[in-house]
Amino acid sequence: MNWIRNYRASRLPAGARRAAAIAVALCAALAGCAAPDPGVSERELKDTPLAGFCQSVESMPEPLVHLAEPLAPAIGRVIASVVLRDGYLARPGAHAAARARLRPLDLVFVNSKGRLSGKLVPGLFSHVALYLGTEAELKALGVWNAPELRPHHAALRAGHSFIEASTPDVHLSRIGTVLDTDGAAILRPPVASATRRRAALRELAGRIGEEFDFFFDNASQERLYCAELANAALPEALLPSRHVYGRQTTLPDDVVALAVTGRGKLDFVAYLRGTRAGWTISDRATLIADIKAYWQAAQKRPAPVGPRND
Repeated sequence: MNWIRNYRASRLPAGARRAAAIAVALCAALAGCAAPDPGVSERELKDTPLAGFCQSVESMPEPLVHLAEPLAPAIGRVIASVVLRDGYLARPGAHAAARARLRPLDLVFVNSKGRLSGKLVPGLFSHVALYLGTEAELKALGVWNAPELRPHHAALRAGHSFIEASTPDVHLSRIGTVLDTDGAAILRPPVASATRRRAALRELAGRIGEEFDFFFDNASQERLYCAELANAALPEALLPSRHVYGRQTTLPDDVVALAVTGRGKLDFVAYLRGTRAGWTISDRATLIADIKAYWQAAQKRPAPVGPRND
């Protein structure tokens, strides 16, 4: 595949590229959705255009997965550092369109096929960040001076209005970092009251600095990956999980699929879709078609292999 050949031309030095070669082979073993557990596809998505998606992509032998697990943190750090190209939404116009639609606590699921991590996480979408809000929005909600947010006033004023769990920890990010990606689905949680909204925002801010969960295990308590962070702050969103290689984990595509078909607790707000030629604000039907096309192609691909050395 082109991305396997192109990673050699990425921004990493030769030694790191060799480590990435090993990382790709091992991380591929950890990626996939479990054939024994089709997740939401046979339950909640029955009788929708996405019924039956993502059912049979777990293709690596379980012993290889267990062999790779002790190396997961080292593998994850290498993979996170490999950038193949800029994201198609890395344009001011796309950022302005997203800002106009975002409200505090919105979840932004991103499609980052210009990064190695986005290639290896199974699904069209590979990560989720949460919109915390601007100073004005947080003041309007009455939470700006909460003890959990007060230490981060300078960062928030500097435009770090998103919170995400990615290597190496839970941290604040700018919109330019979050949307250095190829697509973004904005979903809104069912937060019933201002009191509950303030509590969720305080919970998110209180998690800043916690370590990243390289095992993507929903049962872990001391570390968080992106969907775990969202679930910790917004349990009412009822993010789906599935059994993947011996652990319960949340697949971003499962969450987006439920929202876009109206079967989940999250409301679909917007889909920003980027290509080499530019970007558009696309509709629900386009998002459904893109998810379906990704999984149809994935079912036809052979089992993942490591990068070529030639």
